[in-house]
Amino acid sequence: MAIAGLVLLTTREGYFPVLEALRTDAKITDVTPGGEPGRIAAVLEAPSQDMEDEISRLLAWEGVLTVDIALLSYEDEVAEGGEIRCPPHKPRKSTAPRA
Repeated sequence: MAIAGLVLLTTREGYFPVLEALRTDAKITDVTPGGEPGRIAAVLEAPSQDMEDEISRLLAWEGVLTVDIALLSYEDEVAEGGEIRCPPHKPRKSTAPRA
């Protein structure tokens, strides 16, 4: 099982709905409201191969602006094989304006 410490930034309106959704999400093991509306700290536990998809899932929630990773531990992979496997590259769609 991989463990990620996350910081979510939400819209002002989305703060409480996202906070409640995190508290009821089976893969979120800890939730700490931030000192200001819009920031929430959370701990996500998921299999290593699913971690990127799980973070993307949270990012897609209504009211979530960003999901930042503060800590990421792949302890299951290290324990099993002594190394961390690199996941296959997934091209991302850029939202930056082109010059």
